[in-house]
Amino acid sequence: ETLVIGGDLLTCLYLDKSYAAYNGLLIGSTCFSGAAVWKELYERSHTVTVYNRGKTEPHPLSNESRGEFYKRMASAEFLEGDRTSPSQLKALIDPSKYEYVYNMNAHKVEDVALLAEMFVGKEQFK
Repeated sequence: ETLVIGGDLLTCLYLDKSYAAYNGLLIGSTCFSGAAVWKELYERSHTVTVYNRGKTEPHPLSNESRGEFYKRMASAEFLEGDRTSPSQLKALIDPSKYEYVYNMNAHKVEDVALLAEMFVGKEQFK
């Protein structure tokens, strides 16, 4: 199934329904499309870990009540770090904990290279 966020192909996400609930890591997911992906994963009963710099507070989406938002927040784990820092990524992220990684801030190859080194080739990684 494809979930389209924002109405264009650049913000489209493939969500595989063949897997039971899984552990997902979201890089940069407090605003915009990242928050919508986080909400969608939460609503599908996946475990979500949010990794960001901690500079932007999460807030409810326009189609989400305060109560729903607080439940989504309570269900997530939060890791605060800089995605461009190899030492922080390696210190804070345990690749064995996640089956999927969604990098919501990737604009060029360098933005995903560090994460790719950590996850590609791991048995549990989908």
